[in-house]
Amino acid sequence: MFPALQALTAKFSRRPMIAAREMRDLLETDRAAFLEAALTLIKGQESEPSHQYLLTLLVTENLILERLANPVGLDFDDAAQIARCIQAAIDPSLAIKLLRLTLPTQAGAATVTRLDRLLRVLEIVGAISDDSRTMPLLARLVGHPDMIVRSKVALLIGRINKNLCWVEARLTEPDARVRANAVESIWGLDSPESRQVFLGAIEDPDNRVAGNGALGLYRCGDLAAAEALVQMLAHAEPKFRSTAAWAMGESADPRFLGALTAGLSDADTRVRQGIFSAIVKIRRRIKEIQCKARLQVVITRSEITGNARTLSLAVLGSGNHPVTPLNPPEVVIFEHNAVVHRIALQPRTKADHAAAGFALPRLLDLDEAFRQALTEGLGNFLRYKRKLDSWAAIHYRAAPVSSGPVLEFRLDSALLRSGSGVVSATDSATVVADTRREPIEFSTVPGAFIQSFESVDPQAASCESQGEAARRLVSALSKTRGSRSLFVFSTAAATTAADWDEISDRARLNRAAVYLIAMGHEIPDEIGALCRETGGDAQAVASPDRLTAVCQRAAASLASLYTVDYLLPACFNGRVKVQIYSEQGFGEDTFQASSEAARPPAMVLNATVEA
Repeated sequence: MFPALQALTAKFSRRPMIAAREMRDLLETDRAAFLEAALTLIKGQESEPSHQYLLTLLVTENLILERLANPVGLDFDDAAQIARCIQAAIDPSLAIKLLRLTLPTQAGAATVTRLDRLLRVLEIVGAISDDSRTMPLLARLVGHPDMIVRSKVALLIGRINKNLCWVEARLTEPDARVRANAVESIWGLDSPESRQVFLGAIEDPDNRVAGNGALGLYRCGDLAAAEALVQMLAHAEPKFRSTAAWAMGESADPRFLGALTAGLSDADTRVRQGIFSAIVKIRRRIKEIQCKARLQVVITRSEITGNARTLSLAVLGSGNHPVTPLNPPEVVIFEHNAVVHRIALQPRTKADHAAAGFALPRLLDLDEAFRQALTEGLGNFLRYKRKLDSWAAIHYRAAPVSSGPVLEFRLDSALLRSGSGVVSATDSATVVADTRREPIEFSTVPGAFIQSFESVDPQAASCESQGEAARRLVSALSKTRGSRSLFVFSTAAATTAADWDEISDRARLNRAAVYLIAMGHEIPDEIGALCRETGGDAQAVASPDRLTAVCQRAAASLASLYTVDYLLPACFNGRVKVQIYSEQGFGEDTFQASSEAARPPAMVLNATVEA
């Protein structure tokens, strides 16, 4: 039978009408042999017109239903593949017809009564359908005497109706299989109510129920699940440790590598095997993500309040485009080389474009290396500039005219990347006025920003002092749209705390974040605190290399899209590492805080403001 049917399938593409008639004739000669030959030809193969016709014959001749329910000679993967083809292209009611085989009718007993065949039917239905029309049939199996059948029915009903009340009722069942499948049935359902169900399941005395609850909570993006799984991996009972390793492997989350590696010395063989399997899955995912694009990750700010740390992050992909959305499981944070398992990730409320003002000293009493570093640092700002960002720069007299060389900038427009509206420095643009009497103009044209740095007569400095420059820029920012930031580059502590108090008040009133970058001098604590109260920061730099790095972080702050909050571990040394494992790629950054003194929380005022 098989050779003859194989020859007809090969002939089908050339002469379909004749081949179809000969197939029907072959079917009439020996129905049982035709069924087995057809299944052998179809299983594991790509769907072809000849195969579709064979399946149609099997469905219309009522040969396939009972054969799918029989696990002998047809493994589950093949049966599920054949069932999916039928459900999708031939008979959308296949799942319903399969379930009817398991139930008695008015004419007599059920067609499928053996336990192995009943379980096969339930497995196939679960693989091919979530049709709500199957609910009445499944409901008749809820009270089946076999606990395995009841647990699989619970799984199917939960998946179809996503009814949390029904799932919670199943959690009172004495059979752990029913409880575990009920929890699994709502995986992927993310709501405050479902999270509560998952949290409750984690406390279940059965390891499988607890593991399903932790994995369900993890898939909601709640990293309380990660903390629970790490604790479960240290459970006194091996079955809980095995379940924890399984759930970690299913998550494929790199944050678990450290805990899993430490568990490789577990005394239980099955636990060690589960841990090894989980490590393989996680390393495979890491390799896959690292083969994708390299993300640019910048920790733009670190703030400690009491026993908690808040980080601000910029996560950018190709062309400096923000990576969104970002979910908590995609962010791995190391504090003092230890993973922080429980974090809160929040997107920042910012406009999709920024208004930035720059106050720069006209004269620098610094060496050439510092001047070059500042030029490179300003180039970093250009790299982050987006097309709609509007910027302005003014200069102030930092020292007497004769005290030092004129600060000259030569910023190449080639620094600009795609998406920033590249133009040459000589293109027409609204250039910031260089006299005190004219208003400050913000421009989206990169050429205007580059021109504003070029050297002019030092006598024509825009402002007489750093404080005056900062106040003028804050006032000008109040008339701009988007998120507002002020960057003040300082060469001497010429501005008093009283001046900065006024600048801070104006900035908070106009919702502008102030960033002070001090080159070659310290920043008084009270002035640093005033900057942070605006949502900005203050950084003192003592070397050219440090200046370049600080400028990069300050520039990235314009694109900061996320804040991360977490409790500090018992031991921390100020060194923080953030790794991002996103479907868009991989990136990381390390931040060493200069001081770990606890500070009051910063006022987050850098929000979207429309004129």
